[in-house]
Amino acid sequence: SKGNLVFVSKLLEAGVHPAALRLALMDHHYSQELMWHDGILSEYQDLLADLLLVLGAGFTAPATDLLQQIVNALANDLDTPLVVRAIKRWVEISKSLETSHVDDSGMVARALDSLLGLAL
Repeated sequence: SKGNLVFVSKLLEAGVHPAALRLALMDHHYSQELMWHDGILSEYQDLLADLLLVLGAGFTAPATDLLQQIVNALANDLDTPLVVRAIKRWVEISKSLETSHVDDSGMVARALDSLLGLAL
């Protein structure tokens, strides 16, 4: 270790949502070194808050492209940083909608849980 050893149990005890932690870890490819620091979680806690807001809004952007991007990225050497970028884009598009006849929130929540282990 280079002094950046952090225990997941300590983060969870401190109140970090497991999904925010998972998003933070997924935004770094498994084959690349990750230098953890205290500030790394804030971006992903914000992303999780926005994601939960979108999933609970009652309408979303269509999610077919998002789900295909997730599957393709995972098939491409588990490119989880690409997955996180796709989720961020979908959340931003969904947040920008004033209304929509589409509500793919259930489909997205199930996909995030089954494909990524993000139980929301």
